[in-house]
Amino acid sequence: MSAFTLFPRPILYIVLALLAACGDESSPTPAASAQAPQAFPASLDRTDTLAGLDHNLNGVRDDVEQWINSHDTLSLSAQQALLRYAHIMQQTVLAAAQQPPRALELARQQASAQACLAGQAELKPNAVAWSRRLRQITANTEARVRAHLAYSAALDGRSWSLPLQEDCNAH
Repeated sequence: MSAFTLFPRPILYIVLALLAACGDESSPTPAASAQAPQAFPASLDRTDTLAGLDHNLNGVRDDVEQWINSHDTLSLSAQQALLRYAHIMQQTVLAAAQQPPRALELARQQASAQACLAGQAELKPNAVAWSRRLRQITANTEARVRAHLAYSAALDGRSWSLPLQEDCNAH
């Protein structure tokens, strides 16, 4: 049985036209790509420790902070939102051995930081890409990936509410 016998031709043509109109999502519009995250930094911290190097003790690895700061066209508030999200991501790696209540608190903080990212006008079109890139950069060694997976496992079966509004000052 062919597709032509499953669907009447006018419906098939409409579906094909809609699919063609969707376009290629891999080539975003210039406005959306203007503030897209850059490629991975050349010198990621790949030490054996979960924490990595954090000389200023702000809870964000130095290489991650340097990558965020390299996006010098972003506003200070957008960079602070990215640093906040990076800080939470670092905590999910460091708190991997914590009990589920701590993981749940981190999940709430992560949801709040994600809402803050999405609330930044210049990050909004690509907020998911920014958070995904920070997650990839943070969990960049086998030990860090395992720690982040342990955090995810501690959340297994749990639920939490999303923030009703963005609170970029909750850090």
